[in-house]
Amino acid sequence: MGDLTFLRDLALVLTAAAAAAVLCQALKQPKAIGYILAGLILGGLGIFRPLIADQKSIHTIADLGLIFMMFSMGMDFNLRKLRNVGVSALAIALVDVAVMVTLGFLLGRLLGWNAVESIFLGAIICDSSTAVMTKMVGDLAMKKELFAHVILGASIIEDLLAIVLITLLTGIGMTGNIATGLVFGKIGALMIFMIMLLIVGLLVLPRLIDGLSRFRDDELLTIAVIGICFGVSLLSITLDFSLALGAFIVGGIMAEARQRGRLEMLTGPMRDVFGAVFFVAIGLMVHLNEMVRHPGVLLLLVAAVIVGKFLGCGTTAFLTGNDRPTSVRIGCGMAQVNEFALIIASLGIKMGTTRDFVYALAVGISLLTTFASPYLIKNAGAIDGWLEAALPQRARRALARYTARTGRRGEQQGELNPIIVKTIQRSLLIILINMAWIAGLFIVAAYAAARLGRFAAAVPGFLGGPNAAFWFAAALLTVPFVVANLRKMRALAMIASEIRFPRDMDHPRYAIPRLVTEWVLTGGGVIAMLLVILFFGSTVLPPQRTLAAMGVIIVVLAAIFWKFNIRIYSKAQVALREVFTGNQSWLNLVSPNSAQEIFSEAHLVDTVIATQSPAANKMIRDLNLRATSGVIIIGLEREGNMAVSPAADEVLMPGDRIYMLGTGPQLEKARHLIVG
Repeated sequence: MGDLTFLRDLALVLTAAAAAAVLCQALKQPKAIGYILAGLILGGLGIFRPLIADQKSIHTIADLGLIFMMFSMGMDFNLRKLRNVGVSALAIALVDVAVMVTLGFLLGRLLGWNAVESIFLGAIICDSSTAVMTKMVGDLAMKKELFAHVILGASIIEDLLAIVLITLLTGIGMTGNIATGLVFGKIGALMIFMIMLLIVGLLVLPRLIDGLSRFRDDELLTIAVIGICFGVSLLSITLDFSLALGAFIVGGIMAEARQRGRLEMLTGPMRDVFGAVFFVAIGLMVHLNEMVRHPGVLLLLVAAVIVGKFLGCGTTAFLTGNDRPTSVRIGCGMAQVNEFALIIASLGIKMGTTRDFVYALAVGISLLTTFASPYLIKNAGAIDGWLEAALPQRARRALARYTARTGRRGEQQGELNPIIVKTIQRSLLIILINMAWIAGLFIVAAYAAARLGRFAAAVPGFLGGPNAAFWFAAALLTVPFVVANLRKMRALAMIASEIRFPRDMDHPRYAIPRLVTEWVLTGGGVIAMLLVILFFGSTVLPPQRTLAAMGVIIVVLAAIFWKFNIRIYSKAQVALREVFTGNQSWLNLVSPNSAQEIFSEAHLVDTVIATQSPAANKMIRDLNLRATSGVIIIGLEREGNMAVSPAADEVLMPGDRIYMLGTGPQLEKARHLIVG
């Protein structure tokens, strides 16, 4: 029966979750609270013999739930929303982490803890739980509101900061000091991983999913999506990053596919099931008998989390341009901790730098703030009303003027040479992304050389051996990115020289400084790229003579195929731009005026494609219905399977039923073109 332990535990968890869901629905309470209580009961409440005691099963169940919840959150949030709330979310995350780490350290010292334990306490209470917040705003039907987008972005950034903190704490636990090199190395590796995953994912995954969707097989699509999600999550945790990070990024990438609605429908039930599993697992981790040993300390820390995060996050949200009601909701939503608190607390125990009761306190803080979170969010309006009543009228007017002023400032940003400013910002971002991609390719080459070196063993020693083959392959793959960076650096150097030494007929002496500025800036950029290549490729760097020869070959090939490299890079850039601007949707083909016309007098009709129909065996794009008649095909039914907004390269087969949207005259004209 030992082999059935996990299945038994999972069955108990799901049964308890179902009972809790029914009870919470009847009592009109947040389901997450019921799930946690179900976990507490299964765990014996610290009094009775627990029904589930296998810690391995508990953590596995929690990880399963976390993966599905983070994937679903990525689907809901997608990358464009993260970009839109980026500035406010970044500021909130940075201030929140800084304030709470400092507050935790001070409280730890006040309680008589040593310095290392106090630092761990600050790290435990600094990160708001993305999973908890996602579940809460989902249960309260607030996912579409602005405050939800901001706190989602802020909590994701805090998760990234928590990964860096874990690295810092590991260094402190091992050496007693902050290992600066280790921390910066972890930050660099994290950024490279994210950039490479985003670029490859955005170029490949939406197209792969759209291609698989043409088979009209929900089972195939579901298995493929979940397989990709678990695979990337495994890669993330293998590289010592967060399990949740990989799942979230995959979800955000999948949200850019045209089949997003279908994916949400297919994965929604699994999200609900394993979301419940996750919160039951939280309850299972709680040991009440250990928590109640330090009730005063526990309540003090819970109050510190709620008050500190509410004030820090709410104030920062207001200062970054959000109005007062939104800022209050952001403060309420961020006032909780969960998964990373437990990870950091368990790290302290494993390294022997914290006492056992610190983990029990972390679990207690997590549990109580999770309990409080939905009620804080639900009553944020009442809290805002109380604040408004408590503030003097002069203070209310001052706050309103500040909000209006920051809004106008945001609208007026960039009035001074906006085109030049945007060009510089975009070019710098592209250069940094390309540098990260170059570094990532050499990291992959080093990884491959360490594990697949035997496949390149045929390379003779005088050519550098197996390592040289991997270095050369990575260097060739970086050529399009190096070429792109050279062009961007040259353009930025010209802009900088023009700004510093403007062309003026009365000042011909500016010509030489302008030229020197261009060459110095371009040369500096080239040197920086060479240093990145040499640094990240150092583990597989061939001997000097071989390196020089390979460098000459690569430069010659780059010069010969210069235009080819530009075309390759441009195609990839266009593909990414299409993803972020959403050009894949048929709705983008409709102008505002034509949309108003269609939807004011629109009719939806269906037509069956006959064998002798002029449209039979033709792609939708070849019919050109939008241009010739003004009609839009919004659905395609084939053998009982419905596809909403079918792809333009979909071939219409005899027996297909198509659904068209348009006005009466438009539909009549389209029917004539289709039926003949």
